[in-house]
Amino acid sequence: MAAIRVRRKNNASRIALFLIVVVAILAVGGYFVLKTYRVKNSETFKAEKIDYLIHVDESIGGNESYVLMRTRSNGKIFMVKFPKYLSLGQKEILGEQESLSDVMRAIYNWLGIKADISFYFSLDDTVLKDLSNSLGFFADNFDDFLDGVSRRGFNFSDYWKLDKYRKILSDAGFETNLTAEGIAAFIERVSNSRFYEFKLETLTDHPIQVYVNNAEPKKVLYISTESIKELKNEILEW
Repeated sequence: MAAIRVRRKNNASRIALFLIVVVAILAVGGYFVLKTYRVKNSETFKAEKIDYLIHVDESIGGNESYVLMRTRSNGKIFMVKFPKYLSLGQKEILGEQESLSDVMRAIYNWLGIKADISFYFSLDDTVLKDLSNSLGFFADNFDDFLDGVSRRGFNFSDYWKLDKYRKILSDAGFETNLTAEGIAAFIERVSNSRFYEFKLETLTDHPIQVYVNNAEPKKVLYISTESIKELKNEILEW
């Protein structure tokens, strides 16, 4: 009578393969859960007040400017656009600061404000195109960019893409301190907040030429005294 062979090896291989698949699924799932938890429970994402300063290059339409967005966890955003040639008093011009971090510091000192957390980054035509495409919409100016972010909202898949968004901003060669958590908070707050935009009133529509100590003339925009008072009073409430 012939002996019956039991294929234990094949069964063992199947069990081993099944265990490998299960471990891989658990590992990927665990990584995703940890990544989600790290972002949502980060100090940045849960902060009551986050400021964003965005340098808007003239290549994406209009005049070069700096946009300060004061976001709050209660669903409100205060936004004000500062022209590049804005005078901060005492012969100081906003656009003459050496770095974007210096621009933010100058604005804070001028207005007498501070934030729990603050970030800064720049948008030119290339960065705007790459970033908006990665976010799944088209934008060729700053207002369209904000509108696109507000409409799409923060998606579950964004947890996987936050580093990609950050890389687009950092690889462009502009100064930035924006983190993955900062980007997540930006998208979430822009898409779930009511905007209030303060309009600065300048004394002239265009910069004027100012001569100081026989040096090369400087382009300067001056704000009306009343507009400065209103801005300082309103922004302190945010």
